[in-house]
Amino acid sequence: MGKNATREGGKWEVLFRTYLSDHPGFRKSLMNSNISMDDLINIDSKDKNNPFVEIKKELKALFLESNDSMPGLNYSTSLRGDILCESLNIILDIKNYATAQGVMKVPDFLKRENYIKGVDSNLKPFLFYSLDLFDFVDKHEDLKTLKDFYMGTMEERPFWWRDYDWYNVFCKKYNTETTIAYLPLKSFIEIFCTMECGYAWKIKGVEPVKGFLSKVENNVEFKISDFQNNVKSPAIEVKLYTDAKKYVFINFYDGDTCIYSISQRGDGGSKEFGSNCSFINKNYMKTISNVPIPSKNK
Repeated sequence: MGKNATREGGKWEVLFRTYLSDHPGFRKSLMNSNISMDDLINIDSKDKNNPFVEIKKELKALFLESNDSMPGLNYSTSLRGDILCESLNIILDIKNYATAQGVMKVPDFLKRENYIKGVDSNLKPFLFYSLDLFDFVDKHEDLKTLKDFYMGTMEERPFWWRDYDWYNVFCKKYNTETTIAYLPLKSFIEIFCTMECGYAWKIKGVEPVKGFLSKVENNVEFKISDFQNNVKSPAIEVKLYTDAKKYVFINFYDGDTCIYSISQRGDGGSKEFGSNCSFINKNYMKTISNVPIPSKNK
């Protein structure tokens, strides 16, 4: 995400919260329920004084009671999102697609307008915690090695050391999208929620969906992911792809349709191997409401 888009998105988030608090009718219509402000818990970790930070730390501790500790695992991603709606038991993101849409870097063969931006995706937790869910074709070792490459644990070297020669070969190998695995819908939804809702989503007991409150022109749309009712294939096909800038994309398909994509940046620059974005196919989301922004605050 570009700095300007991030800044404008932050401004919209602040303004949107005032709409929710100052206009109960707007809030009720948008959420399609009689939601109070007490139902909408701020879980954003950017504010270190947010009391929910302590709950995230507790969730991390609970998660590590039955899971290995990934190097660099952060409490802030135990739950990912802007708002926890307690009465609906779902996690929500606040988005401004007027600013975000233009800088979304999807795989070059997908149409950007068909996707909503999810989280700033980082493949490390996916590679560390989710590989056992896959029915691999024949490329399992490549993803295991990619995990070690990102984490600097390929060999007994300093933590910052990486085998760039291996990475260059890897990128050339997958510069054409390649099927690497299949997985049942239930496992895909678990991966999706781990990425979009946080690695401790099951411990918190939130619903296995992600909600989005998005500014679209002069309206706000409330959408939720709805894979359970839309996926038609008996198994999700998983494909690996690296583009010309050596970004790594892991794409999930229902038949010929990419329904979800997670990714990480390539080498070079100040954000080398940093987060990119995840992308959710709009056709696999359910629209709950589409409500005009309160007129006096336009």
